[in-house]
Parts: sequence; structure tokens; C-alpha cells
Amino acid sequence: MRYVNFKVILLVMLIFNISFAYGQTSSIEEVKKLINNGKFYEAETLLIKSVKVGDIKAIRFYSICLIKGKFFNKNLPKGLSVLKEGAKFNDAISAFTLGNFFSNGVYLKPNYERANFFYNIAFNNGMKKAKINIDRIATKLIEKEKYEEKNQFVKVPKKIKPKYYPPKQKYILGVTSKVPSWKEDYLDWDKVTGFGSAFAISNNGKFVTNEHVVNKCKKIFIKYKEKYKVANLIFKVKKEDIAVIDIKASTPSFFGFRKENIKLGQELISGGYPLPTQLDYDIKITTGIVSSSGKNRISKKHGGEFQHTTPTQPGNSGGPLISRSGQVIGMTKSILRKTKEHVPQNVNFAVAGTSIKNYLKKYNISYYLNEDTNKYDFENLAARLEQTAAQVICY
Repeated sequence: MRYVNFKVILLVMLIFNISFAYGQTSSIEEVKKLINNGKFYEAETLLIKSVKVGDIKAIRFYSICLIKGKFFNKNLPKGLSVLKEGAKFNDAISAFTLGNFFSNGVYLKPNYERANFFYNIAFNNGMKKAKINIDRIATKLIEKEKYEEKNQFVKVPKKIKPKYYPPKQKYILGVTSKVPSWKEDYLDWDKVTGFGSAFAISNNGKFVTNEHVVNKCKKIFIKYKEKYKVANLIFKVKKEDIAVIDIKASTPSFFGFRKENIKLGQELISGGYPLPTQLDYDIKITTGIVSSSGKNRISKKHGGEFQHTTPTQPGNSGGPLISRSGQVIGMTKSILRKTKEHVPQNVNFAVAGTSIKNYLKKYNISYYLNEDTNKYDFENLAARLEQTAAQVICY
């Protein structure tokens, strides 16, 4: 009898040591039981709770399920968010996997700065093979810097002196591939109710979007340079469909506005995040022209807006429309929908940049006038949009 009791004591001590080593016992076995019994909702709820407290086994299991669509709906962004939680808890495998996602370009467009960040976490937590990838990424980063320097992607010509409000503050106008160093906020994808687009207007975290994108949000997130951050509403104006939100963190890439009024037939390029659940979560780039200056639509009812031919889908709302010189011309707003009388073809509306500037000035929010007269190719402008436009995610 004493022998049995002694074995029990040893077993209890072993369990205690395992729990102490990992901080807590894993919930995976309970999760698997729930899945085997067809209780997928309960299993996912338990996994989400386990992820938040740093259960590494749960993090690895849940991320694989989401990425491969096993047991639960396939959701790559959600899977990456779970892996990021693992990296925060210094799990080398989670960090290494993220490094692979951001470097290999299979599911995401390569982002070597982000890949390098996660490979270093993996290496610093004991994964020696991550050093090989760190060295490989270093070569890629050097090549990227040379390309950007050659194409004048980072700097605006020195002769340009951007105007801004208030006049005493000074900022450098431009677009950069630099990844912000701020810590991401956890995004619970099960609470997401809607999506939209936005764009940075300064280096201090201010974004412009549509009022209708955020008007029903209980909580707002911004995805900027593949990083998620909680945003606060600064102001919104329903009539002109304008809102400004702030993430209280640095935004190294941002756009300046065009000084002159829009011109009929002017070329446009847009960046936004339409239909993310049906297409994918990457930015979409489209082109068009100003098809109507909107002079007859500038009224008490419509405010300052114009018509354009840039293809627009749900989720594009709040995205920037820029000129061939990289200046903000306006912001995507809405489309003309099918009626009983006719089927409209590519009839889209945008909030005019002049209207946005008026409200930024009214609320004493800094903005910039980009007076660059050079015309850039669409590849260069698409790269600027990718670095500066953002996705709005609502709870």
C-alpha cells in the first residue's frame, strides 16, 4: 500500500514539474476530445483562450488548422496572428514559420524586413538553422535598398518644400519600406464584422478613411505594413463621408495631397482591400481616370466629390486615389448600383481631396501638399500604395 502511494506521489511531482516548466499544462488533449465529438465551436473557443495565455502546443496546433483549413475554416491572416502570439512568447518554431511566410512569397508578397525580424527571434531562442535564412535575407535587403535608391523611391526631390498645418511643425515627406518597430495588438478574428481601407497622412499615426467604414465599429483596427494596431476615432463627418483615426504610433510612410484642383481625364491609381474574405487579404491596385469633375455634385447633399472610372468593390471604401505624381487626389467612396431602369457601367464616386483638406484644417490635423511635378510609372506608384495604404478592420 505504501509502495502504491509512493508511486502516486512521484506521478504528482512529475506532473507538477512539467507544469512548472511550461508555465501551464497544455489544453490540446481536451481540444482533440472536443473535435472528435464534433464540438468544433467549443474546441476553437478553448484554443483561443489557450493562445492568449501562451500555450505553445495550442498555438502551433491552432495555426496549422487555420492555415490548412483543417477542422476550422481556412483563414491565413488569423493563422499568422496566432503564430505572432507564439513569437511573442519566444517560441522558435512559430517565429521561424512566420519568417518563412514573409520571405518565400508563396502566400504573401515577400517582406524581408518582417522575415528578418522573426528569423532573429527564432535564432535567439535556440533555432540555429535560422541563421542561414538571416544571412540570405541580408542579401535581399541590400538588393532592395539599391533598387529603391536607384528609383528614388524613398526621397522626394530636395527642391520641393511641402506645405502643412500647423506651419511650425516639420516633417519629411516621402514613402519608405521601413517597418515600424511598435508592438502589434492582438486581433480576435472571430469578432470581426467588417472591412474597409484607409491611408496614412503623416508620420504620427493619422489615417483618413470613410465615415461609413467606421460608423458602426465598436473597436477599430488598422493593418499597416502587415502589422495590426488598435485605432481611435479622432472625428467623423457623415455628410462628406470623412473620418480620421489614430493608432498612436509611428507611420513612416504617408501621402501628401495635390495642391491644384482635379482635372477632367486625369489619370488615377487606387490602392485598397476589396472583398478580403472572397479574394485575399493583400492590397489591390487598379487604375482609371477622372470621368467627371463633380462640379454639379458639390452641393449640400453630396459635399465635395467627383466621378471616376477606377474599378471599385466593397472594401475599397476609404482607400486613396493618387495621381501619376503620387499625390492624393481623393478617396474612394461608393459606386452607382443597378436600378430597374439601367445597369451602370463603372460609375464610381470619390471624396475630393479639397474636401478632406478642409476638415483636416478645421480639426487642426497636420497634412502635406505634395508639389512634385514628376510622373512615375505605375509599378513605382503601386509600391508607394502598398507601403502607405492600410486596411480597416472592425469589431
